Amino acid sequence: MTATLVLPYTTDVGSRYQISSEAIARGGYATVSRGHDGISGAEVAIKRLHRAHRDDPTMPMRLHLEALVMANLDHPNIVRFIAIDRSHTAIVIEFVDGGTLDRLVGHQLRPQRIADIALQLCEALGALHKLGLVHRDVKPGNIMITDTGIVKLIDFSIAKEVGMVQHLPDLDITGSICGTASYFSPEQAYGYGVSFPSDVFSLGLVLFELISGRSPYSFGATPTAYHTASVTPESGSMVLGPAHEIEPIKRANCIIQETPARLRELMPNADPRLSDLLATMLSFKPEDRPSLAEISAFFAGLASP
Repeated sequence: MTATLVLPYTTDVGSRYQISSEAIARGGYATVSRGHDGISGAEVAIKRLHRAHRDDPTMPMRLHLEALVMANLDHPNIVRFIAIDRSHTAIVIEFVDGGTLDRLVGHQLRPQRIADIALQLCEALGALHKLGLVHRDVKPGNIMITDTGIVKLIDFSIAKEVGMVQHLPDLDITGSICGTASYFSPEQAYGYGVSFPSDVFSLGLVLFELISGRSPYSFGATPTAYHTASVTPESGSMVLGPAHEIEPIKRANCIIQETPARLRELMPNADPRLSDLLATMLSFKPEDRPSLAEISAFFAGLASP
């Protein structure tokens, strides 16, 4: 992030923005509903903390962090921030008329469609990385696609700065891991520091799943569930935190211990170049993964008729 931050627009959300439908998405700590701007009439999405989390000081701070990140991003492939409530318990963002990438997983999309989605995701992550931020939760449930095919990356509540100079609050609990276990990079699963290649690894998992319909790891189908787990530094193994289920821990351990399947092992007719690229994106060592520019160059060629 630059030293000069654009501060998010703050208002009394309830006085201007009204909820017009039931929840369209529910997460671990917040609900997203469709709404409208009482002044302009424009459709919006309103993300509100669950009541149980509103008295927890960390959660309003995390929502404020998300607003701060989005307020400093202006990109067509990133959901647009509009306003945050003064209480930091609700934010207003653009309404995306479409659905999440989950609905396209395993649907045997044309190579050009896959390339188009991949290119837009590289654009979104590139804009985020340019600000010195890692998303840390790239997964199909955090990727929206409009009815016209525009990709929108969403949910920046656990985005983290890379580098020595920090401009955003660090809300991580020492010894904890934030994200979705099925899409962890190995260093994320270990509880080590993350960097831009961590998002590249998660993007590789997303694209692998989009094309093949399953994860390259033995846990197969990958439901998205937010969780926090702890790691014991002595053994490097993950241990269950209070009130969390063991399943995410098993998934993270698979990513640490297994060699991911290659695309051509599951789909023998897949383009060998695509299979090789995904395998490189899923390299265990961050330094062995390709850059977003290299990924974009590959898919730009795939998108050409």
